[in-house]
Amino acid sequence: MGAESEKIIFMDEPGEHQLFFERKEENLVFEIRWFEDWASWNMYPADKYKVILSGITTLNRVTGEIITALKNIYETHGLEKYKELWVEHEFPINEFKQLKLLDRNRTEIIN
Repeated sequence: MGAESEKIIFMDEPGEHQLFFERKEENLVFEIRWFEDWASWNMYPADKYKVILSGITTLNRVTGEIITALKNIYETHGLEKYKELWVEHEFPINEFKQLKLLDRNRTEIIN
């Protein structure tokens, strides 16, 4: 995450969650917002949301949680079943491998 802030969208039917990260020195400030409809597609006002969760964490923690979630999905479903379930999207295997490598390299540097 090279940018100072990022937004990740999790679409639902109806509505969506948006996860915001903002870098503050060595930490990440985060906020999860719930929208009643797809604000990311301008189908709902961007300023009409409910904050579900907010806090401060670290990039290492976020990376670790993403790796764990991807690992669980991969081990539970595999590539073919993932594609069958998510239809429009392939499992992000290359990104998963890159994150694991990044995490392994960072752990080796710390230790």
